[in-house]
Amino acid sequence: MAHLLLVTDHQFIHYNGKIYDKYVYDYNYFRDYLAVFDTITVLARIAESKSEQNLLLTSGDNVNFVSLGCSKGIKWLLQSKRVILKKMPSLNNYDAICYRIPAIACYRVHRLQNGKPSLFEMVGDPLDSIQSREKSFISKLITLPLKTLIRKQIREIVRDSIVGSYVSEELMKKYPLSKGRKANLISSIRLNAEDIKSKCDLNPSSVKFTIIHVGTFIELKNQKTLIRLIKKLRDSGYDCQLTLVGSGPTDYKCFQMAVDLGVCQHVSFRGQVTGRKNIIALLDENSFFIIPSLSEGKPRSLIEAMARGLICLGSARGGIKELLDPEFTFEPYDVDAIFKKIVDIRNHHDIAKIQARNIEVAEGYQSIILKKKRIELLNELKNASKKNLLAVPV
Repeated sequence: MAHLLLVTDHQFIHYNGKIYDKYVYDYNYFRDYLAVFDTITVLARIAESKSEQNLLLTSGDNVNFVSLGCSKGIKWLLQSKRVILKKMPSLNNYDAICYRIPAIACYRVHRLQNGKPSLFEMVGDPLDSIQSREKSFISKLITLPLKTLIRKQIREIVRDSIVGSYVSEELMKKYPLSKGRKANLISSIRLNAEDIKSKCDLNPSSVKFTIIHVGTFIELKNQKTLIRLIKKLRDSGYDCQLTLVGSGPTDYKCFQMAVDLGVCQHVSFRGQVTGRKNIIALLDENSFFIIPSLSEGKPRSLIEAMARGLICLGSARGGIKELLDPEFTFEPYDVDAIFKKIVDIRNHHDIAKIQARNIEVAEGYQSIILKKKRIELLNELKNASKKNLLAVPV
């Protein structure tokens, strides 16, 4: 029996004895891990819920969860060491570890684990996740030593891992694995053939057009730039609508901005939407997908939008640059640049050609392709765990 400990900072939800998720982590997400390991223990933050409505069922056979509470932000940073120290004695029955980075829990567990073979999955840049232009000078000053510490801890995890995966080439270059050890470029997305559109039938040059964005409402996702964009478009005479899908700490601030700018009737806040079919239905109602994030790994939402043939624009950050050509990228806060690109696309571009290119890129992220890469790395980890077990004195 081979047992895997998966460590993440993701927050799952507990209701009536089962574990759920708001986003993409249903039970099927763990099938690639279960193809190699017999059981998985997920060490994660877990919040309580009064209902299972609009949630995805995550728990199932051979996937167990250990709760680290549900603290967030600075509180979680301060409490994490104490919480994980309490949990570690009960987590001895595992053969290998999978670290999903960025995660404070990963840095803590790595310092405490007993030399077990490990794999890391770097799904974003941990340093980018703690910086924002909107933070105060004092806040930025406090984060400087934190960034130094996190950089050191990431390099330790990468140094000690048997194998690893990155969502972007940029991250692979920034945090390289030790020479001679295997690494792969693997997105976290699980994209099926039926999720990819076969026919290009978009008409974003029609009089009225629509823009959609899918993402958690946090400063890093920078939804405020999209609200400013709608203001500029409408002031310039364009009949357009913005749909924002997601929830989070900054959703009310964004709503208030839409009110203050006088565009609230042209910005639809859809809240959290679960289930890929529901997301696809929303994407298919729109012409443009825009992602103005300050930092990204390789965003699933962008790949899903490309798979549906939407015209996609994104900030020139992280893995976005590896998905979109330079003519479709911009600096995160540059509303004027986004405005000009939309006008140019509507007036001059071959829309069918853009759609075909986006769909072709998305096809490379199908589950059937990425699954092979994941299982190859997981098998390397499992084999290393067997050797580690044989090396332990009886």
